[in-house]
Amino acid sequence: MGANDFATEWYSYDEHDGDYAMEHFSVAHDDSTLVPYIRHAQRYQPDMQLFASPWSPPTWMKFPKAYNFGRMVMTPENLTAYADYFVRYIRAYRDRGIRITQLHVQNEVFADQKFPSCLWSSADLKVFIRDYLGPRFDEGGSGRGD
Repeated sequence: MGANDFATEWYSYDEHDGDYAMEHFSVAHDDSTLVPYIRHAQRYQPDMQLFASPWSPPTWMKFPKAYNFGRMVMTPENLTAYADYFVRYIRAYRDRGIRITQLHVQNEVFADQKFPSCLWSSADLKVFIRDYLGPRFDEGGSGRGD
């Protein structure tokens, strides 16, 4: 989800500071990079299962505001928006004919890297998953089972 340590550039799906409603969310960057490769692979393995994992949330949700290193700013507004970010990602890929079967909340949660990353404590992950991400998926917004 977004930039990783193999990406040609660092990006997220919404770099509009304070866009808690995710009005500017877009996976358009992936339409010219990842999506064509996944579709090509699907021709040979139509039932393949994919997992997704972000390396970094949008920078405006972090301190400091950088793709590499830093921590999630644990405000209700950020956590609500970030949960919606995940759901929108799953929907956007589903709309492109790509089904994500596994979702990881963060790549290397305890690693502060020189490439896109985000530190999360165990307690913060628990709060995000239990109080924000889980309920958002339970609302039926993920398109699970499609």
